[in-house]
Formats: sequence, structure tokens, C-alpha cells
Amino acid sequence: TPLVADGTVYTVDNVLTALDARTGEREWQTDLGIEESPNSATQPAVADGYLVLASDGRLRSFDTADGSKRWERTITGSPAQPITVASDQQMGFTFFRRPEDVELPTELVALGLETGETEWTAPVRAPGAPPAVFGDHLYVAGWSGPETQALSCLRLDDGKLVWEREIGD
Repeated sequence: TPLVADGTVYTVDNVLTALDARTGEREWQTDLGIEESPNSATQPAVADGYLVLASDGRLRSFDTADGSKRWERTITGSPAQPITVASDQQMGFTFFRRPEDVELPTELVALGLETGETEWTAPVRAPGAPPAVFGDHLYVAGWSGPETQALSCLRLDDGKLVWEREIGD
């Protein structure tokens, strides 16, 4: 899925490409070194002049001006949704499927966008969409049981559950 920000269109496959949104001319391109399917990388998110994306086993940040790598972090698993950026552009949130055979194989990962370091994680059962941020809370749609859909509200700073409600189809 393309992302448009500040007059630039960003696309991801085995390369990260920036195109001028009006003309379609390529501004820059960065090889991501993805060996697996190109679908193993998420749509990028933009925060404070940098792109952030997740791919199999990695979280990475790139400069929007020229595509140079800012930081890269190793993380276990594969991304399950695009990264959501908090309104203050200090934290990002995404889901990673963990390879272990556990009851809740998906984990919500909160990362500091300046460094890429993991701030906290929370287990999630089958997330249905990227998380949403409002104020100092994060909202996650998923499942609370095998047949029960739920919306959870988590604290932004530490991932602690504030409330959870069943939701209909």
C-alpha cells in the first residue's frame, strides 16, 4: 500500500521508493535486502522527517530526504500490520507474529521512534487492524476468546490494559 506524505509517495517491496506525488519522478530508492516475499515488509509510517517500517525480523528507520538508513533493530517474528505513530511522533506501534507455539502468538510492540528500542510489548489475540492512538491511550481491535471480538484500551506509556469491551460483527 502506498503512503503519501508531504508531497511524496512512498512504496515498499524489496526496495523502498520515494516518488514525487505530482510528477511520479523517482526522488530516491533504497534496497531493503528482503530475501523473502516482498509482502514481508509493512507500509511505512512517517514521523518527524523519517520513515519507519517493519519487515521480517527487523524494524528500520530511513531519512525521508534521501532514503539513508537512520537505525535498524532486530526483532523476533514477522510484522502483522503497518506501524501506527502516536500524535507526538515519539512512539510507534505495530504487531509482530511470534514463531513460538503459544496461546497468543501475536505481540503488540511499542517502540521509541528516535532509537527503535522496544518500550513495551503486550500479547494480542489475532489483531484485526492497526492500532489507533488518541491522547494517552491506544485502542486495539482483536479477539478476547475463540469467538469473541473485543476492543481494548491500553495506556500509551506502558501498555497496561485500561478496559476491554466485546464488540459485535
